Amino acid sequence: MGALRLRTTPRPTEFRLPTLMHDPVYRLGVALQNTGYNQPPQVSYYLGTK
Repeated sequence: MGALRLRTTPRPTEFRLPTLMHDPVYRLGVALQNTGYNQPPQVSYYLGTK
């Protein structure tokens, strides 16, 4: 069985990464899937590195 390693730091940072459920477009897409409109949810911002 694998292990989950979680590392934290006490240093403050300017970098913030919101979760997908904080995105209203994604959250609406998930809600629509739960009501029977089975389409993949989309986000309103780019998740890639560039």
